[in-house]
Amino acid sequence: MYQDFSKDILEDFKNKNPVSLSSTVLINISPKHFTDDNIEKIKKFVLKYPDHKKIFFPADISFDKGFYSGLRKVIPDLVVYDWTKHSLLDTLKLFQSCDAGIGSRLHFLYPLKVFEKEFVSLSSSDKVSKFIK
Repeated sequence: MYQDFSKDILEDFKNKNPVSLSSTVLINISPKHFTDDNIEKIKKFVLKYPDHKKIFFPADISFDKGFYSGLRKVIPDLVVYDWTKHSLLDTLKLFQSCDAGIGSRLHFLYPLKVFEKEFVSLSSSDKVSKFIK
């Protein structure tokens, strides 16, 4: 069985830190999944959370700026979380305190699963499917 080191880190964090919810939803998308259909899925997903802060969580802020700009056209109140300006602890707290997330990248979806958050995967790849089930 394949073991990802992040599983132990996430489980340890989950067990040692109390949960405090922050009325946020997280969004992530990869180039392959940046399609009109997936943008519509994201739009419908965030409509279920009208009073929540919507946070775009990029894999690479310089690479994903175009995706953020595209999503802001349909989600005007979307803000970006630049994880390079935050500690790992702060980033884990963000995932632990959110209410839900939608995205396509494995290392975005996996913390949502470990922290038992509602999430929607935009990816059907074997790699993602294996870890989020």
